[in-house]
Amino acid sequence: DGEDTTVDPGWESTYGIVNDIFSIQIKTDTPTLSQRFTGDPYFIEVIEWLEGGQLTAENDAKSRRQAQHRARDFMIEEGKLWRVVRGRQAWRAVKVECIPEEEAYERAMEIHVKGGHFAWDLMVLDLQQSY
Repeated sequence: DGEDTTVDPGWESTYGIVNDIFSIQIKTDTPTLSQRFTGDPYFIEVIEWLEGGQLTAENDAKSRRQAQHRARDFMIEEGKLWRVVRGRQAWRAVKVECIPEEEAYERAMEIHVKGGHFAWDLMVLDLQQSY
């Protein structure tokens, strides 16, 4: 019958094929997320696309394709926007939290004060691994 025979995984297992799988979730706490990123046009477009595939600014075919392409590496989880890291940089962190531009200065100052005023490159590395 062949039921004891296993199937060779083939070339897919050696080349690291990544399947893009999208899940559908019920919108719960994303209105606060879109309010949080109101002043950031890049991230607000990504959030709008992830929430429902519609854009408020421009909704033509070209804009929808661009938004879909930008949103490919992002996800919303636990009320936060995350960038999923792929490729050679995935060893640093699997996902990093996205923060609005207004919060970036505050977070940088927190890390600067907490880090004991060490070299700027260590502070930047800490920020890149966290956000």
